[in-house]
Amino acid sequence: MISQIVIDSGVLVASVVEETYSKQADTLLTWIEAQNLVIVAPTLLRYEVVATLRKLTHRGTIKADDGINLIREALDTPIQWVLDEALLERAYLLATEHGLPTAYDAQYLAVAERLGCDFWTFDKRLFDTVHEKLEWVHYVVNFSPPSVDKTGMEAHEEGGDS
Repeated sequence: MISQIVIDSGVLVASVVEETYSKQADTLLTWIEAQNLVIVAPTLLRYEVVATLRKLTHRGTIKADDGINLIREALDTPIQWVLDEALLERAYLLATEHGLPTAYDAQYLAVAERLGCDFWTFDKRLFDTVHEKLEWVHYVVNFSPPSVDKTGMEAHEEGGDS
């Protein structure tokens, strides 16, 4: 059985550009790799990474020459891409159900829902809007790897969002 996880573009951007929560993004990606989880995302993620890095270049946060290299680095992360009409339709319905103004973020929700896996986001607004109804949506800022006991088994702790 292959275990899967969905992440949003913010995780990849924070892993290649130093920002407030880059440590949490790096920790999450390291944990994903250690757990042999397959990252799955809508193809939208690719466009969001490029758009965000271009915006950071325009603002002067990163150099224009670095932007292309950062895009390559972020998109070099092994990801299984998903795009089909059923996903787009489900994203539309999820956006409607949760009162989201657009269906962009809902594409991530639709992928995670379809796969029955967790979705980690840097989008606090999205998290706050849906997490009470969709317990598999998590805010990356809250991520801390599960503790592992001496036998190598994950120890389950009360509380937290991981």
